[in-house]
Formats: sequence, structure tokens, C-alpha cells
Amino acid sequence: MENIFEQKIKAKTNEELIDIFINSKDYQPAFIDAVEVEILKREIPIDSLKETREEKDIDDFIKYATTSYENDSLSSPDNIKAALIAQGADEELASSIVQEVEQSLKKERLSKAKASIIGGISILLIGIYLTVKSYMNTEVGGYYSIYWYAILVGFSALVIGIIFKKRTEKKSYRK
Repeated sequence: MENIFEQKIKAKTNEELIDIFINSKDYQPAFIDAVEVEILKREIPIDSLKETREEKDIDDFIKYATTSYENDSLSSPDNIKAALIAQGADEELASSIVQEVEQSLKKERLSKAKASIIGGISILLIGIYLTVKSYMNTEVGGYYSIYWYAILVGFSALVIGIIFKKRTEKKSYRK
């Protein structure tokens, strides 16, 4: 009995078959089975295609986990892990992806906190320096400028950076 997809598949080029095989999640399982049979008939090395497909699946899982963490404040590591398993990842792979994404995002958040702290200190010191310089250049009884905006912005950035850093350093910044 001829597969219902066989005629369509025979008309495909090798490149089209390879693309379909690698992106198998976009197609029906019966269609992929027929594509695999045709690939074997054409003596295209299927082992390297399977590795490429697995690498693409892992990349897709990582993108999904990262997007879930970044865009969904209600996503927990357990929920993301369960979603990855539902998408076809085994439990060990799902756990390692969740852990890797969590560590990567934590490192990124710590880097942003550090930048905020350094920037805040810099702006704060500039505001203080300009205020002191203005005071030192003023004659007795004269007016001088207080660069309160720079001092306030610098202090705020410093405090925000410290708070952000403390929150991120907790065991898991996601609840």
C-alpha cells in the first residue's frame, strides 16, 4: 500500500527533504516517517541529520525557556520544566536547560546591577565634585551651585543597583 504522502515526497529535492526532516515538529508524524524512508532510499546520510535535528530541538527548548522566564512573571522553574517535557524533552534535558537558563539570566541580571551601581557611583561623585568645585570657586557671601539633580540621580541608580543585586543573589530570583 502506497503512503498518501509518497508522491509529494518523491517530487521534493534533497534539500527540501533535509529541511523537512530537520524541522520535523512542523509536520505530521506519518509525513516525517515517509520523508525518512525517502531519505534512506536516496542514500542521504541520516545520522548527521538526526544530530542536526536534535541540536535544533535543544536550541528551540532553550529559546522557549528563556522567553518564558523573560516574558511570563508567573512561570516557575517547575512549570517551565513541565512545559519542556510536554514538548518532547526528556526530564534530564529539561532540568539542565532550566538550570542553564536560570544561571544565564542570573548572570545577566547581576551584570546589569553592577552597571547600575557603577553608573550611580559615577554620577553621584560627579555631582558632589561639581558642587564642591562650585563652592570652592565662590567668594565669601557669594552664591554657589548644588548639583542636586546629579547627586539624586546617582544616589537613586546606586540604591536601585544594590537592591537589584541583592534580589538576584538569592538562591533563585524566581518564585
